[in-house]
Amino acid sequence: MDELDRQLLADHPGWLQILQIYLDLTAEAIERPADETGIRWADRIPSLEEMPAEELSIIHGRLIAVGWLKFQFEVGQSGLMYRVTSEGRSQLNLNAKSGNEGRFAMMSPQAQP
Repeated sequence: MDELDRQLLADHPGWLQILQIYLDLTAEAIERPADETGIRWADRIPSLEEMPAEELSIIHGRLIAVGWLKFQFEVGQSGLMYRVTSEGRSQLNLNAKSGNEGRFAMMSPQAQP
């Protein structure tokens, strides 16, 4: 993790929260067809407790811009799907190794209405 990455994470603790939530969502055991392989994608997080929707949208854009979150369009009800990139996983791992994981209290995604 370079100094810029450290500064970004220090200035924006919500970024790690979003990355961790997507990593957790894509790691959950889900039913998939036998012929479907590869990295799983997760539906867009619609909202989080204690985080305004506008801020959540901005964080998605910034994580995509720095290359830590990737998205794709899906046909059907889901629309946008997301996954943490290998660079994003590296940031989570390096943050955990540096002992900062306790600094970021995880927020739970709110259920869609």
